[in-house]
Amino acid sequence: MKFDANMSICFICEQSISEDEKPVGARGRQTLLTVSVTRGHSDHEKLLLSDETVRVNRKCQRSYADERTAAVAAKRKASSEQRYLHVRNKLI
Repeated sequence: MKFDANMSICFICEQSISEDEKPVGARGRQTLLTVSVTRGHSDHEKLLLSDETVRVNRKCQRSYADERTAAVAAKRKASSEQRYLHVRNKLI
């Protein structure tokens, strides 16, 4: 799904954002960008780099930016890529 800062959908959970949610500040935006890189979410990176204002659910922001969950997600992604390469090399 292509995300737009003007949409009232959280780019993390893809659910609607409550009306009282404020835009993410500069520091929060930088944290989300760093975590997006760690997690390998290039679509989130592009959104955070291109749009001036981004809104997300605060609960999602806290969960997504948590270092432990980001590390687990990165490890899981690396593991699945490693399995793919292993299977691919066996087929060649």
